[in-house]
Amino acid sequence: MIKIMTTRPHIFLKFHRHFSHFRSHLDLIPKQVSLRQFCSNSRCMLLTSINKSWSSGSNNSYNYRSCQKYTTSSENSNKKSDGTVNIPWWGRLLIVSSIGAGVYYTYKSAEHEKELDNELYRYKEFEKINLGGDWTLIDHNGNKRSSTDFRGQWIIMYMGFTHCPDICPEEMEKLGTIVKTFDNSPHLPKLQPIFITLDPERDTPAVIKDYLKDFTSPRIVGFTGTEEEIKEVAKKFRAYFGKGPKDQDNDYIVDHTIIIYLINPKGEFVNYYSRSRTATEVIQSVTKHIEKYNELEKR
Repeated sequence: MIKIMTTRPHIFLKFHRHFSHFRSHLDLIPKQVSLRQFCSNSRCMLLTSINKSWSSGSNNSYNYRSCQKYTTSSENSNKKSDGTVNIPWWGRLLIVSSIGAGVYYTYKSAEHEKELDNELYRYKEFEKINLGGDWTLIDHNGNKRSSTDFRGQWIIMYMGFTHCPDICPEEMEKLGTIVKTFDNSPHLPKLQPIFITLDPERDTPAVIKDYLKDFTSPRIVGFTGTEEEIKEVAKKFRAYFGKGPKDQDNDYIVDHTIIIYLINPKGEFVNYYSRSRTATEVIQSVTKHIEKYNELEKR
């Protein structure tokens, strides 16, 4: 219960509100009722409570007396006499708790379906604005490769430059932590890390290959290209970059957006993570996106 309160307080409050409402009517259930009437009343309470969970703002009330009034009028039309059953307090509590559990399960199922619909809506919106897309560049081994070569894999991608003094190394270390976490989780797919330079003037395939040796991210592939090719890729992912003025040693800094991108096995843009997001936060987000993607694929 503590976990529900701290991680999903809105769910706990809704469940508590439903259960409190059930509990308030517990004493209204008589200890001796007709077996037929008891079954009819219980069914009435279940149906109205489920209807209430689906209809936000509804004034439906699942109290026992309203159901008893309805079922009593129906029972009076039947002249057969029924036996009575003695229902102890714990029996009534069990019935009410079961109905409450049914309402909670219905609410959870509806909420989960809504999350999947929202995820599908995200994909459609990204497609409308053409965020992301395919590209072809030169990898750190000097081979011409395309993003389509990585179809079927989850890609986690970072754009930077090898002469970056501090920020890029920090983000590359974060990238390695994320990738290794997924590698060590048997129930999660392996991620394909990719580094794309925003400084093609200095970052040749050989320079990038040497740069990647400083990081522990497995399977990472670095890419470079012409200035126009890099600009085109950056444009697809809405990444800004600009070369700063050269100093007396002919050195310069490249100012750029600090973003880690997530791309699904179909090559579709899924999400991005700024520098402020920790590795743990990114791992949790990526895991949720993967789970939702798998469920959407089964629809």
